[in-house]
Amino acid sequence: MSRRDEEDERAERLWRRAAGDVEPLPDRPARVGGRPRRAGGAATDAPSPRFEVETHGEDVDGWAGRAGQEALRRIHRGEWPADLRLDLHGCGVEQARQEVRATLRRALRAGLGGVLIVHGRGVGSEAGPVLKGSLPAWLAEPPHGSRILAYSSAGPHGGRGGATLVALRR
Repeated sequence: MSRRDEEDERAERLWRRAAGDVEPLPDRPARVGGRPRRAGGAATDAPSPRFEVETHGEDVDGWAGRAGQEALRRIHRGEWPADLRLDLHGCGVEQARQEVRATLRRALRAGLGGVLIVHGRGVGSEAGPVLKGSLPAWLAEPPHGSRILAYSSAGPHGGRGGATLVALRR
């Protein structure tokens, strides 16, 4: 074994000992959503908004365009109403996705402005916050994706990182 290989091996051992059981953070896409494509590049469905996404610790903000930025500011100031509440505690991933879709459909039909989605923080889950992590992609899905202005982790009275307030375009 060359001296270089020995140094690399020693460095690897030192790193493993220092890092312990630390897990790397998952890659976070800069944008969520987009248009599904079929062969030839044509869109297969109505375009979903492409959310800009920012994370701040366990808090997540997403918005679509200028109107979404204004909605996000209003959410942060506590001025956006949560007209409907959905609690996903105890739901599996697919059941939660269907509940989110149905609730957004109901809110949009009723002309409501906001939905508070309580997904939990993933504290009791071995896999971590699965529902919370899946929510941005679910929000971008057609047919409701184009009607969502912004979303943000709820404030101190809404569940903080365990809930997300979704601002809807009326």
